[in-house]
Amino acid sequence: MGRLVVAALAALILALAAPGVQARDCAPQDPALAGLYQLEGEMEVGAQLYLSPDGRFEFGLAYGAVDQYGRGCWSVEGKVLTLMKEGRRTVPKMASPADRSFRGMRLTLAGKGRLGWPLPGFRGEFVRLSD
Repeated sequence: MGRLVVAALAALILALAAPGVQARDCAPQDPALAGLYQLEGEMEVGAQLYLSPDGRFEFGLAYGAVDQYGRGCWSVEGKVLTLMKEGRRTVPKMASPADRSFRGMRLTLAGKGRLGWPLPGFRGEFVRLSD
């Protein structure tokens, strides 16, 4: 993914994460997991995820002609981090970069500053940029 696309995604997510963009009813989460994450290890897919300590998230992805965006609440149970899109009550069993829209997703805690995206044949993981 080109640096220009990644930079544009970063600017979009940071702007949307500014005060005033709020998901309702989010519970505060582990501040050690909060921060800006970038997808690494998967060619032709650019994605970023911002986790706020107050339980809100912003997500953006660019993959070919597909652009996804979502915001809502995040939570952790065991080794699973769930992104519940604002306005939804369920998360799909599997979310893919090829999906036409973002409906929420589950990631796995994969070590300090790393979130795995458990998809068959997918090598990418989100890496926190502040680490």
